[in-house]
Amino acid sequence: MGTAGPGEYVSPPTLSGPAIEFPEVTSPAVAPPGGVQQDFHFKGVRSGQTIILFHNTSPDFFVHPDVIDTVVVR
Repeated sequence: MGTAGPGEYVSPPTLSGPAIEFPEVTSPAVAPPGGVQQDFHFKGVRSGQTIILFHNTSPDFFVHPDVIDTVVVR
């Protein structure tokens, strides 16, 4: 995930269920010029559904909103 300007996504993200685990977040070897890039890594560990909430630290919610996604592991 990337941002343009200030702010970054909080690590670890919020997970709503046990279907996935969050082992780590990494940064690319070469930083992009426009802002922070973060590579979030997940591992499916059991069947089910988990909602992931990525919270951005920027005070301007309208420019850098939180991101929510749903993962289904089968």
